[in-house]
Amino acid sequence: MGFGRKKVAPLPETEKKIPVLDADADLFVLMGGDPEKEGPAREPDLPEKEILGEAEPRVQPPLWSAPEKTLDLHGLNIQQAEIRMRSAILTARVEGVYVMRIVTGKGLHSRSGTAILREYTENFLVQLQKNGEIRAYKWEGKTKAKSGAVWVRLPDIP
Repeated sequence: MGFGRKKVAPLPETEKKIPVLDADADLFVLMGGDPEKEGPAREPDLPEKEILGEAEPRVQPPLWSAPEKTLDLHGLNIQQAEIRMRSAILTARVEGVYVMRIVTGKGLHSRSGTAILREYTENFLVQLQKNGEIRAYKWEGKTKAKSGAVWVRLPDIP
């Protein structure tokens, strides 16, 4: 038993040929319309400005407003924190959030005594900013050394 192609019966010839459009073809006539009967083609009626009114300009939100969402990374390791941050930022962008807060903690309770999550979070946010996934970030206490949380400004929704 071979794996050859099946023989398919040829398609029956159609009586009407399908016209090929060229630059001078009138689609209306090709579709069976009668320009004598229907009249000349005209532009469709569009609503006037008086009906629609003037388009309202979009209000640009301030760069930093109160955070709309908070993500707490306390007790997570670096791998868990990265997954949570990626997911939270993506979800916030989809939901139209402009500013979110990520709590890293100050590292006071870490085994090594250093704020590992705070350092990692900043490096992670720098990468996201370079990729255009976030607009900006700032530490809550003005400096990273004094803060256990960072505010993240997400891109405006077009």
